[in-house]
Amino acid sequence: MVEDDRRGEELIEATPVDVISEILRNNPQISELNFWAYRYVPLKFDESGRNPFWLIREQVLCDGALEEIEQSLGEGEQLAISSRIKLVSNEVAHLPMMDFQTPKGKLGLQLVRERFQHAGISNGWILETGKSYHYYGNNVLNQEQWLGFMGLCLLTSVVHTRDNIEQVADPRYIGHSLRRGCNTLRITTRGDKDFIPRIVARI
Repeated sequence: MVEDDRRGEELIEATPVDVISEILRNNPQISELNFWAYRYVPLKFDESGRNPFWLIREQVLCDGALEEIEQSLGEGEQLAISSRIKLVSNEVAHLPMMDFQTPKGKLGLQLVRERFQHAGISNGWILETGKSYHYYGNNVLNQEQWLGFMGLCLLTSVVHTRDNIEQVADPRYIGHSLRRGCNTLRITTRGDKDFIPRIVARI
């Protein structure tokens, strides 16, 4: 456990691509990862323009492979990783992933950490984004566990009063994820999404 914590601290400032590689190294039962090429349109319900594809773990761990895919994207396209994965047993499972609504900053990061720890969610990394945070878990979930994780994330909200509820995890993101059957998180910096997400905490 001490060695795992030390390695987690070494990843501070690492990018999503680094995190994905670390997750694969720590979970040899993962055989394939699912990625999506897409064009972000705010408040859009129709996601028919998203193009999912699978990569085997060896491709993902190959230096520069994801960067080459990014360079092949069309104008305005982004690359996202999906929570959906395939295992060596041929089962389909999920990685725990989440997008937050809490504005980034010292107090925002503290709130995200506290609410996740209160919900019993741990063993992962928090990455700073342009406005808030992303979470990547370092473990594998089956379908039932993934649904439970999504429910726990909704319950991280802070209820000040009945009419004053402070959202921590992004409820619209959770809704979209449940509709499509998986989470997705952006891993590229293109167009107006020019901030490179980086690890700021290990939980």
